[in-house]
Amino acid sequence: MQAVRDQDVAAEVIGVSLARTKVGAFIVSSALAAVAGALFGAYQQFVQPDAWDLLLSIQYIAIIIVGGVGTVFGSIVGALFVGAIPELVDRYSKHIPLVAKTASGSGFHLTVFQLNQIIFGLLIVVFLVLEPRGLAALWLRIKAYVKAWPFSY
Repeated sequence: MQAVRDQDVAAEVIGVSLARTKVGAFIVSSALAAVAGALFGAYQQFVQPDAWDLLLSIQYIAIIIVGGVGTVFGSIVGALFVGAIPELVDRYSKHIPLVAKTASGSGFHLTVFQLNQIIFGLLIVVFLVLEPRGLAALWLRIKAYVKAWPFSY
């Protein structure tokens, strides 16, 4: 699986079936998600489709992408960073122009919910384009720079 992830052409040359490996990984991840959903439903003793909204799904994706894909440290940093954004927007929404706490009929105003969605979307795009490995890689680069400071340029 690592060979397919890192060098798919080289893995296929040595005889690893790309389609079989990718479909197998998809099946295993889907089965794990199904078991997690069944356990969550059994724990809650009630299942409804409204329990998961769009903003929560966007937040989970933003946490993974902003923090850094593939690292536990990145997930923690991403959760702290992305978790703080709605709180900061909610706290300072009265100081942000064209943002209202709730939807109003007069003029063009964004709600706090809409502003959060816009910020999460922008964060996802910016980190995918400018820093695909997330804040974890940025932190490791800064740490290495400071560690070798007098000799780094």
